[in-house]
Amino acid sequence: MTKSLIALLLLPVLLRAASTPAEQAARIPPGSTITVHLLDRTHLQGRLLQIRADDFDIQTARGNRLEIVTIRYADARSLKAANPQLRRRLIGLIIAGGLFGLLIGTAATGLD
Repeated sequence: MTKSLIALLLLPVLLRAASTPAEQAARIPPGSTITVHLLDRTHLQGRLLQIRADDFDIQTARGNRLEIVTIRYADARSLKAANPQLRRRLIGLIIAGGLFGLLIGTAATGLD
């Protein structure tokens, strides 16, 4: 029972990992902040500008200037969009959990 539950929980991760960089880029709206992992084990971060059949453009900061870089799908290992809303939610949950723990701890020590 637990093995099937773990498999169901991991299914979205496995399906996302199995997609090609072109499929990943097609799911990300232009203007999104992305991280691109390249086959040479380097990565670039920037804003997705344009998606084409064989490549895509991102705007990235190099030093103190902005640069547009064209990346071929054949050179990319994976693309990942940043999700700032998820990060904000996690931070909010951590803070709320900490405050709740503090409240419970204070109430427990006050009962003695």
